[in-house]
Amino acid sequence: MIHIWKSLTRYERRLCILLLISAVTNPFSALATLIFHYTPEYHCNVTAQINTVTSKHFQMFNRTYNSTEITLLNEYLIPEETDALGRSALSHCHAYNRTKQQLVDFASYNTPGSFRSNVTAQNVKCSSTTFFFEKGVESAVREFDMVCDNAWKKPMALISYMIGKFAGTYSSGWFSDKFGRRINFLVFTFVQTIAMIIMAFANSYNMYVALFVVIGFSGVGNYGGAIVLGSETVKKEHRNFVCTFIAVGFSIGYMILPLIGYLCGNWRWFSLVSGLMGLIYIPYIWLIDETPSWLTASGKAKQARKVLQKIANYNKQNDYVFDKNETDKTSKTKKISILNAWWLLIKTPKLLFRLMITCSVWFVCNMSYYAIAFDTNSLSGSRFLNCFYAGVVELAGYLISYFTVEKGGRKYTVIGFMTIAGIATVASPFTRLWSNVATTLFTMCAKLSVAVGYHVVYLSTPEMFPTAIRHSSLATSSTFGRLGGVLAPVIIFTGKGGTNYPTYVASGALTLIISALFILTPDTHNRKLPETVEEAVNMTLKHLQVRVIFFEYDYTILS
Repeated sequence: MIHIWKSLTRYERRLCILLLISAVTNPFSALATLIFHYTPEYHCNVTAQINTVTSKHFQMFNRTYNSTEITLLNEYLIPEETDALGRSALSHCHAYNRTKQQLVDFASYNTPGSFRSNVTAQNVKCSSTTFFFEKGVESAVREFDMVCDNAWKKPMALISYMIGKFAGTYSSGWFSDKFGRRINFLVFTFVQTIAMIIMAFANSYNMYVALFVVIGFSGVGNYGGAIVLGSETVKKEHRNFVCTFIAVGFSIGYMILPLIGYLCGNWRWFSLVSGLMGLIYIPYIWLIDETPSWLTASGKAKQARKVLQKIANYNKQNDYVFDKNETDKTSKTKKISILNAWWLLIKTPKLLFRLMITCSVWFVCNMSYYAIAFDTNSLSGSRFLNCFYAGVVELAGYLISYFTVEKGGRKYTVIGFMTIAGIATVASPFTRLWSNVATTLFTMCAKLSVAVGYHVVYLSTPEMFPTAIRHSSLATSSTFGRLGGVLAPVIIFTGKGGTNYPTYVASGALTLIISALFILTPDTHNRKLPETVEEAVNMTLKHLQVRVIFFEYDYTILS
């Protein structure tokens, strides 16, 4: 990678650094629920019953209970429940309806371990809940009551975030193709910053969910906008490098996230600090330029030449200054409305089929990525260390993806690593039967593979479509992919209590099947970005042809 860095121009290096920094804060909103939804051990609030027993026992024997005896008392007040893996624990949401006399009977024994009760008690739902947070820690789960009968609130908040991503993905694509890459990037970045700051002051669950929609909406436009902006500005042989650079920024933020979460403790402080960090992007208003590619394709040749000249001046060379007549010629041939470009795509079976494949692959990438990312708190060990390890694995995945793409191209990298992810996802829940460490290892293996596949799909999708709809095609694929992201909270929620075998097996199998379809797309590695629909169509596959008969028409989809 060092030789690639040395081959970049001064302007490309500056752009890489700016886009890397812009991605650092993205995980703070994308993975905020790891802090917001932290759920420690909890059970019914039986403080009043415990006080009754302990005070009565003290009156009788002039002694207080030790920790072991308090545990026995808790077991007397709270029933045990067994999950699908045969593990027993105190119930989270039920308690015994003990009478006052039953409490007195328990207290009348000098050694609670010798107490035996022949009286059964009815299980009742908790009227209130006790959470065992570490000192200085607070989460939205307790503030907005997201457990027991209200356990649906946690997946609903995640689904609302994904709905925001769903809406923001296509909106940002349209906005970018209509008004430019730079404006899109800046607007969505600052909306994300403001939403995270306001989230710190959310005073109701409804407000909390509504802000999650906004955070999801803005976050996807920020990261996707950086990918397109970088891809269109640098030379074709540097696109993989700049996109990997952006992804590295995301993984750095991923590793920093648990540190900020640990230092802040309270989820509101985490949200506020994360939002305020976004203010460092204010100078980007002057540092980020519009891409010459978008300006040219939009018929703004004069502005494109100004940007090219600015780049040339910054580089102290003329590498980026194109022939004026060629620029004018290109702008005339590529000046086409977004609506007309989409109509041409719909009428072109090859591109339409290509779009369907990218949409499907995006679906499984999102489903797998967020199901793993949102569920790292359930792994054994420290939640902060698990989050940090996940960030390290993601960084490793991005670096691996860079080298595998350089050696094997985009297409086979996606297929290979998503196959590994599918197998690891299927195996992961079964490992809980014999080792928590094995579960963590399989989960991290799946995460690394998904990170590689997801990154390369992000990189290759806009390279398959013409300039006029490049961001819109990325947005369309990503929008469809968000449906997979909506399924992620469902996979996690249905898996609580160890019952996640069917959902994980089904999602893993789906990943295996759909990722194989990516073989039907062209490999775009180090190829010139298609400017027109015709150029996109001509990115053909050798030795492979698929024909579809539709009524009386015979369409060649791949040739």
